[in-house]
Amino acid sequence: MSQVVVDYEAPVAIVGAGPVGMALAIDLALRGVRSMLFELRSESQVYPARANLTNVRSMEHFRRWGIADALRENDPVSNEVLRDVAFVTRLNGFQVERFPRAYEWDERQPIASEVAEWAPHGAIERTLRERMATFPELIRVCFDHSVDTFTQDDWGVDLTITTPVGPKSARADYIVLADGGRSHLRSNVLNVRMEGHPGIARSFLWHFRAPRLSEFWKATPMASMLLFYNEDRNGDSMVPQSGVDEWAYFSSPVPEHVDGDDWEQCKAMLFRAVGEEFEAEPLGGGTFITNTLQVPRYDFGRAYLIGDAAHLVSPMGGFGMNIGIGDAADLGWKIAAVVEGWGGPMLLPSYGIERGEAARFILAGCEANQAVGSRELVRSGIEEAGPAGDAVRAQVAADINIQKARQFKRMGGQLGYRYSSSPVIVRDGVDEPAANFEDYIPSASPGNRAPHMWLADGSSLFDHFGLGFTLLTVGEFDTAGIVAAAAERGIPLEVFEPAEADREALRELYTANAVIVRTDHHVAWRGDVAPSDPGAVLGVIVGWGSFSQPAAAAGSRGGSTAAAPKVSRLGHIGLYVRDIEKMREFYSDFLGLTVTDRDDKKVFLSAQPDAEHHELLLAYHESKHTDPQQMSFVVDSLSALRDFYARIVEREYEIDHVSNHGNAIGCYFRDPEGNRVEVYWHTGIDWPQPHSDRIDLSLSESEIHQILRDMVVSAGASR
Repeated sequence: MSQVVVDYEAPVAIVGAGPVGMALAIDLALRGVRSMLFELRSESQVYPARANLTNVRSMEHFRRWGIADALRENDPVSNEVLRDVAFVTRLNGFQVERFPRAYEWDERQPIASEVAEWAPHGAIERTLRERMATFPELIRVCFDHSVDTFTQDDWGVDLTITTPVGPKSARADYIVLADGGRSHLRSNVLNVRMEGHPGIARSFLWHFRAPRLSEFWKATPMASMLLFYNEDRNGDSMVPQSGVDEWAYFSSPVPEHVDGDDWEQCKAMLFRAVGEEFEAEPLGGGTFITNTLQVPRYDFGRAYLIGDAAHLVSPMGGFGMNIGIGDAADLGWKIAAVVEGWGGPMLLPSYGIERGEAARFILAGCEANQAVGSRELVRSGIEEAGPAGDAVRAQVAADINIQKARQFKRMGGQLGYRYSSSPVIVRDGVDEPAANFEDYIPSASPGNRAPHMWLADGSSLFDHFGLGFTLLTVGEFDTAGIVAAAAERGIPLEVFEPAEADREALRELYTANAVIVRTDHHVAWRGDVAPSDPGAVLGVIVGWGSFSQPAAAAGSRGGSTAAAPKVSRLGHIGLYVRDIEKMREFYSDFLGLTVTDRDDKKVFLSAQPDAEHHELLLAYHESKHTDPQQMSFVVDSLSALRDFYARIVEREYEIDHVSNHGNAIGCYFRDPEGNRVEVYWHTGIDWPQPHSDRIDLSLSESEIHQILRDMVVSAGASR
């Protein structure tokens, strides 16, 4: 009999270990949920010259994940480069306009807990990788691994993977596709296509090394972003990528006569923009098509799309990676809630509803930015010296302030999106203005990002929001009902009552005595008095809605308020019998069950042998008969089995034994009246039965998986 073992197993499989995939893994790890990332690149390969801006909203998430300061420390760009946006005719020409500190504020602002960070893609990836490395038991990163396909069933997802040492397999409860805009899994496995406005511009991006380029900055001091506004109207710009020797050169739309894949042609364009020729070594780059596209939905069974796999946006505004970071912040806590048992059936579908609305808002704003550039704003005479040229440049500068400030200075697109259509938001009926991509107006209306305030003790309000829900009270409010209802349902919820010095300002900002804020900073509920049915309110915001909501079992995982693990279904019943052949004939020949394994004292039978090895066990015993031998219940993961084991020990239930059957690991114990109960997890190994070895569930998951692998290898099984 061939025997197969799953090479990788975790509740969540993430395809793609770019910034968005890594962000999701970190968010899950902070909640104690294991994930495995499969990345096509080698560990040493970093994509150059992609994202540069981690915007204010993303930095707020980075702050939650403990990496905002680390990103600032990892930024390799020299302090000689001012974090400004500068518009020049040519680098040796004239400055047209400059937006000081457009990407990094000099000091913190009242509206946000963080400031943006302008750091190149390599620094972003390094920061996220370093943070992942602090969770060795929760995050497994597999480089040089290509996920070829996957299949779903009612219980999980099976992945087929190509690796440097041959094919591998993986099993997860959920799969998240973070493998970019060209995701073959989205296109070929899910058969999903993007919709919107394809091909709005032909663009190019080149990363190059030029140690002497910093010497030619004559029109303006070195800036984080330099846009060339001259009569060539090439839509080009340049961005420092390191100390002073690596740079990115970008054009969109590319002039019709230029081949964006030809470095020599692009270099000639660059020399014209700088006004000098210099040594320039290409490090990589070429043409790409700028699109405004989005998938029609983000969830397909147990598969979820995130980042560029879900949406493609114009780079005019720096939102590409940042929308994906928002996706990770939304999806992470929802997967964790469902894995932990307190998230309802509407919670994961709400991810696509919420992030789809946010993406549509941002994509439209960035497409509007794309429509206005040097082609539209440059006027004849902009490069002339003297008063006439000064006058033209002044007029163009005025136009830039009207037409381009929204791209570089306004915060509406970053902080002003909302989840107005979400089924896990309790709306309060208060009308509010439409979301504005330019101007951010703080609003505590449910669905919005919670308004921020720096508190009297110097802390950020957001620092007081935890990994679950936070009941923020800023006026007279009875918290007891909501707290009790959350505890009953195993929903993690904390109460934060600010100091008296902050309450009046917060009451004015939130316009209600209390709000429930989610871990991703979005307001889920708002009110002046406690709801008459707090359980119903909580049911909505965790995704139960119209579904029947179970109460949490007594006890909790890890001492938190998260729900205890639960079995997924009854697995099989065991009966003691005196005449095993007669009973085998009855259940097999008469009732039609299939014999899946047997020996002289045990017969295993199943009505669905492809899905369940056995649903009935007949066990010979000379004196006992007809009494149930045991009741066996399935759990969905090794993690859940180990959680059950810990709870069984904690409650001092009598444990008969823990057995490794090869195809399953089961913990056998007695219920309060002495009946034998088993909870077991399918290992994914096809192993002859009966078989039983003792195994210690207090071992780590990696140690248990190694025992299974060693068992298969020692039996000479093909992997």
